[in-house]
Amino acid sequence: MVPIIDNMGELNRLDEASIVQCDIGIRIAAEEAPKFELHQPTGHRLQGHHPFLHAQCEQRRKFKLKLLHFFINTGISDTAYYWNELGKCVNVYCDLKKLCPTLDTLDIGGHAVKSSLNFSFDADYMIGEIVGRIKDICDENKVQEPNIYSEFGSFTVSDCGATFFSIIDQKKQNEKERWNMIDGSFMTTLPDTWAINKRFIMLPINNWEDEYERSSSVV
Repeated sequence: MVPIIDNMGELNRLDEASIVQCDIGIRIAAEEAPKFELHQPTGHRLQGHHPFLHAQCEQRRKFKLKLLHFFINTGISDTAYYWNELGKCVNVYCDLKKLCPTLDTLDIGGHAVKSSLNFSFDADYMIGEIVGRIKDICDENKVQEPNIYSEFGSFTVSDCGATFFSIIDQKKQNEKERWNMIDGSFMTTLPDTWAINKRFIMLPINNWEDEYERSSSVV
């Protein structure tokens, strides 16, 4: 287990609570404008902070910097913005690697998640492009390329699992709207539906032969 430090206050508290040596990671954040109802600034700024971060770790000999976590709200995407931010992140990794040889791992954040039935994402292309760009930047800086991790999902939802609901009732809101009442929970779905405007793919697993009708769902 590698604790990921989001700010120096967390490092101080971990220092007070920990009595043994351990590896740590540091989260760095892209400089992106808020796009969602819930915008929580996370991580350290990309540029100019690596000597300070290294110095903080050096003052606490019990910690070894092992991992750099790259955080970006929009996740992995084939856009000029993503490639630019990834490049800056890898350059920070190279700068920190020269100061701290124990650093050997890079977490590049959230992988794309299917949010519609016509979802299309060329994972093979993206993986090859990401690995190639990271290697090129590391070669230019003459540092060993990192172990690479990515994450599947966004907040609480990913395509690595499924959630099953039962329709317990239906109400007719007006002449055009029908609402299915399902046995869900806002506690698990609210972060995605409200905070980052995510949609859920909902498919029936029974009554396949029945006629379809347009409806909305509420938990």
